[in-house]
Amino acid sequence: MLLHRTNFTIQARFSFTPFEAGPWVIRTAKLLNWRENLGKYGRDLILTLRLPLQQDEVQDDVQIGTELDVAAILGPNSMPDKTSSFPIFLCEPSLIRRGDKTKNAWAMRSDLLNMEVNTEPVMLQNMLQFLNKWGAWWESAESEPDPIMEPFIKEMNPLFGFSIAFPYLMLNQREEYRRALLPKNAGAWLGKSDPLQLTQGSKPPYFYAERKGCQSAIEATITIDHLAGRRFGFCRRKQCGHEFQLETRHQKNYCSKSCMNADNVARWREKQDDKKSKSRKAI
Repeated sequence: MLLHRTNFTIQARFSFTPFEAGPWVIRTAKLLNWRENLGKYGRDLILTLRLPLQQDEVQDDVQIGTELDVAAILGPNSMPDKTSSFPIFLCEPSLIRRGDKTKNAWAMRSDLLNMEVNTEPVMLQNMLQFLNKWGAWWESAESEPDPIMEPFIKEMNPLFGFSIAFPYLMLNQREEYRRALLPKNAGAWLGKSDPLQLTQGSKPPYFYAERKGCQSAIEATITIDHLAGRRFGFCRRKQCGHEFQLETRHQKNYCSKSCMNADNVARWREKQDDKKSKSRKAI
């Protein structure tokens, strides 16, 4: 029996219309407990947190669908025990709005990948600005709660309706996306990433992919770029490290001539310093 296989190209339109959320605030959460729940689509991590909310401290469970461990959420200086405290981003339900503006998902991706994250204060401030500029990190539910049931839901779940983001989880995902964007990792990314999930319309191009959260939009742009054969690299200069598109098959290590020249000068000076150091030792 012969199987007939045909590869074909589908024209589709991608749009990023994020849920607008802000202003965001930074709070310090305390980890009380955590557990794993094996669901239909993989492992869910459920954290029991206590954090200050308005005038009171609240306790609630937060479910995260991720294969990352607890340490990736707490940060490098925290141990996953019941005394761990870590930063968290919060946005109140009244400040979350269904977005009606289409934004550039590639520009949003560049903002995250090129972000300065050298120290925790700088990282937290830059991520806070990122969320205020672009919107919610995760996709938000579009269905409105039953007004009769809403007070009971909020009593049982104080964080109901809040938009939450974990800085160190975002940082870990940022590094994952930087690796995934490299040409050598295209196959691995396309083999494990979530499908684009096209919807069909009545007008050209007939097929559409829409994202409403920053995380899912970034992942979609990486998939689209790999499928389109676009190639990217990251500047070798440590003080830069910015993403740039590779226009040819020739190896390119810097995003600009200025970065290349600055790095060459820095390496030359480093060699001169090494020579002087060796000369002093030889005397």
